[in-house]
Amino acid sequence: MHLSIFFVGTLNVVFTVLLVFSLQLLSASVNTLLLYLYPIFTAVLAFFILNEKLTPIKIGALVGALTGVFLIVYAPDAVVNMKGVALVVGAALVNATMMVAIRKSVAGVPPLMLSTGNLTWAGVIMVIIGMFLRIPLVAEMTAPGLVIIFTLAVVPTVLALVFLNFGLNYVEASYSSIIMTIEPLLTAILAVIFLKERLTLFQSLGGLVILGSLLLLTSGERISVRLQPKRMDESKIS
Repeated sequence: MHLSIFFVGTLNVVFTVLLVFSLQLLSASVNTLLLYLYPIFTAVLAFFILNEKLTPIKIGALVGALTGVFLIVYAPDAVVNMKGVALVVGAALVNATMMVAIRKSVAGVPPLMLSTGNLTWAGVIMVIIGMFLRIPLVAEMTAPGLVIIFTLAVVPTVLALVFLNFGLNYVEASYSSIIMTIEPLLTAILAVIFLKERLTLFQSLGGLVILGSLLLLTSGERISVRLQPKRMDESKIS
């Protein structure tokens, strides 16, 4: 089995542990929004490790996404636990490393094999950690709790990772990570609806900035690609 699967699986465990502990100190919306510093980390790592280009459009989208995240998290009336911030920023860095590692390994590993091996190895590590810390895995769980855990394992974990691995076959790691910054905006909206968390004016403005960054990235890259053939034709004519 490809060694990258074990590496990615280990990163997945570290990411999950950091994220779970940070959720105990931060609200769901703030936590997820801070987590989306990872596109910045991904773009930097991809530049050094994968030799991906940092085009002006990407840089503009990254700056916009980062600005939106800070507007949402550091609103004037926001109260943020700095220990939670450190944990979730660490999770963001690990997630960026995982994105680059997946991108680097998909050339030799089928996406389904990568996803299956990644999640299996991550599960093995979590079980070992649970046994070492003597954490009851099933005994104290209720039936509704088991249903929720199973749903979380299948939908946002397994399916999300499979789609991510397939998607990274077609787009750059930095490009995909910026597109995924729409998640914090959705998280903030869902947190307001279901968790009764309050979304301030600055947080709403930050969400709009993130969406604007996504539009800049998707539309700007497409326009630049369309203009390239025209520029080549004009240079030939001249």
